[in-house]
Amino acid sequence: MTTWRDFYDNCSEWADSTVLSRISSLKEMGPANEVAEATEYISEKCANALIRKALTLGLVFRPDDIAVLAENGIDSDIPRLLEIALKNKYKFTKDNIETIYENCPFSYEAQIREVDRIQKTGYFAELDAEDDDDEDEDEIDEYDDSYDYADTSGKKPGLLEKLGLFFLVSDASKYAKKRRQKREYSGHSLRETPAKYHIGDRVKVRSRSGEGYIVNVTNRKYDVRMDDGTYLDYINEWDITRVYL
Repeated sequence: MTTWRDFYDNCSEWADSTVLSRISSLKEMGPANEVAEATEYISEKCANALIRKALTLGLVFRPDDIAVLAENGIDSDIPRLLEIALKNKYKFTKDNIETIYENCPFSYEAQIREVDRIQKTGYFAELDAEDDDDEDEDEIDEYDDSYDYADTSGKKPGLLEKLGLFFLVSDASKYAKKRRQKREYSGHSLRETPAKYHIGDRVKVRSRSGEGYIVNVTNRKYDVRMDDGTYLDYINEWDITRVYL
């Protein structure tokens, strides 16, 4: 029988087959934060098996642990983890909700929104407001000033009128750009969390059932050059898994 301490100390050095075998023999688990940490050092397949085993043994994960698990590629059990955490009246923070939402499949959005609503973290209220701002900014950026030069009197606008309108539209566009930059560099946890994969890593894109190499990383989103020569842009971290050569 494998003890939790033996598993925790050595799992990063074992092959997947050994990790899976040791998981099946576990009769007890360590603290939830240790279990969450262990998922970082094993493959996603093994990590998901470890969490299923932990749930079978009755381990309860706190919101911080669930956020770590989401970052480490745990996906199928996230809804159950959220439900158990709510039943235990654990408090989710805005950062917890952001991390979980950004790393989970879109099919979980309704449940994550429900946790946000019950806990009143305000994350989705802020996110939805930003989406509304983006729509307004797109209207400003794509603004066609030729309409403003239309004059039903038949008189063409003078040079000063055109210059005045130009600076008005230009200032609005600059303001919209500053607002976007402020959001991008506002210090949200997603920006501060290190990327799990790096340029040059060989990965499998689960949604495409193909493999390739990471060629760019931006805010934990990945550009991948597939083996068939195609490029995939801005792939979510939960959609890829590392391929060990």
